[in-house]
Amino acid sequence: MSKCIIRVNDPKGFARAFKMAAGCAGSHKYSNRICDSVLLDIGNNAVLRATDLQGYITVDLKTLCDFTVEGYGQFFLPSDWKAPIEPFSLEAEPSDLGPVVTCKTKHHETTIPQQNAAADYPLFPIGNAGVKFTLPAATLAHELSVLAPMCAQEKGRYALNGLLWDFGAADVTTEATEPPFTLRLVATDGRRLAAHALPVTLDRPVRYQAILWTEHAKKLATLLKVADDIEVAFAPEVIDTDDQGNVREVRAQTPRMFFGTRCFTYSVLLVEGQYPNWRAVLPKSDASVLLNRQAFIDGLQAVKKACDIESAAVKLTF
Repeated sequence: MSKCIIRVNDPKGFARAFKMAAGCAGSHKYSNRICDSVLLDIGNNAVLRATDLQGYITVDLKTLCDFTVEGYGQFFLPSDWKAPIEPFSLEAEPSDLGPVVTCKTKHHETTIPQQNAAADYPLFPIGNAGVKFTLPAATLAHELSVLAPMCAQEKGRYALNGLLWDFGAADVTTEATEPPFTLRLVATDGRRLAAHALPVTLDRPVRYQAILWTEHAKKLATLLKVADDIEVAFAPEVIDTDDQGNVREVRAQTPRMFFGTRCFTYSVLLVEGQYPNWRAVLPKSDASVLLNRQAFIDGLQAVKKACDIESAAVKLTF
């Protein structure tokens, strides 16, 4: 490592980018302690990297703040570090005991201890995409925010602790056998179920179950506040067959999903487990009733105080 410097002219922009990365750093007691910090990588550009070993984020600083760099190098910033509110510089000098990192402003100078070697930081997953598409970031953020609370909150529910990305027909009650395929986000806790269609149609579906953990969905919804469009990518399929050549299982080459914007890339591990056949509980009858939205809400509010606390159920009679 040589001496490297980043001079930040836009501290608010840097603080926003750092908060995005720090929110994805390891914070639980069983995580690798090196993951408690954010890695700043300085070269022709400057990027922030953070991981909790389940989600991996890379934030491109040039899209969020104004800065200049000198030299090449990597060093750590604690995830709870507070960036100065005035223009500042971060300077890393090599030494026999590792880099000496100093934060300098016009009036103050502080040293940021380096307890780990950058070479020991976990490698970020890189892979090819099988199916991918782009949609407005605000649309996906809204759907994630609405649906994540509907997933099972109790730990150990596995598949129900996440959102299923389902590729089906335009008619929500039927399985799709040919294109175009409609993409839906599905959430359930075993008592209630929601399936929201995204403004995406595809010629090729993802044939394995892609389940996004609720916590990753919430983090992604927060990250998308700085983005315009987002690219969503699924890992390629691997087809397992028996001795007769019959398909036994279709699985992901790597159990990951990838999200990319002009500001950041975010890769997350998928939830293990089998999502239940959620279409089996959908009404098969064509009978329907049109209700006034506000009148329906008012009616539910009027009777909810009399509901059983455990079931929280209201019977609808037509």
